[in-house]
Amino acid sequence: MDLQQIASISDQKKKIEQYKAVLQQVFAKRSVHQLKGFLDHMVTEEVALVVSRQLLQIFAQSLSKLPAEEHKEVAVYALGKIQSRVVSFEEQVSIIRERLAQLYED
Repeated sequence: MDLQQIASISDQKKKIEQYKAVLQQVFAKRSVHQLKGFLDHMVTEEVALVVSRQLLQIFAQSLSKLPAEEHKEVAVYALGKIQSRVVSFEEQVSIIRERLAQLYED
């Protein structure tokens, strides 16, 4: 199921479960391109804020599963994309920044 189809699901619980499944698949593939695509979709207006916050929380926490260079690339991209809505995603941005700082320290 693609992200546009998931966005059209009316049941919030089913929608979140479908997004989580896609996110797990993308992290399993370690596809930087697909991770960026997922992030792009999450920050659009078509995804409810309550849904995007929850999924971006999982996204932020899962970044550390990626190899260091991919983690850095996706984290920097994420911070850039979320910047325009940073007030809505303060906790998620904080997690991404902290983990990115740890990578740079290592």
